[in-house]
Amino acid sequence: MSDESEKSRRVQRVEKEVREVISSYLMMEQSGSSEDLIALTQVVMSPDLRNVKAYVCVLGKDEVDEETLNVLKTHCPEIQRKINASLRMKFCPKVKFYNDPSVRMMAKIDNLNKEDS
Repeated sequence: MSDESEKSRRVQRVEKEVREVISSYLMMEQSGSSEDLIALTQVVMSPDLRNVKAYVCVLGKDEVDEETLNVLKTHCPEIQRKINASLRMKFCPKVKFYNDPSVRMMAKIDNLNKEDS
């Protein structure tokens, strides 16, 4: 079910809306902050629409540290309230943040390319 074409249109629409809500929340929370800039790279919605995996990266770093993930975890209730206000669904999806492993892989590939040059 991870393939985009296999997901139902409803799951895709909800995923898109959740991505927009989380992105706007992260932008609002980070404005004026001197902390690392957190980017939302991917949102994966479960088929039953009850759980969301939000993959994040910290710009300028290869990996998100545990402290950043813990800070995001403390913001989950507020993010879920915003999702609930934006979506009119029976259940509000639970949000969990994860480090995006693709960013680290891209950094490794980039370093290998620089070494070869």
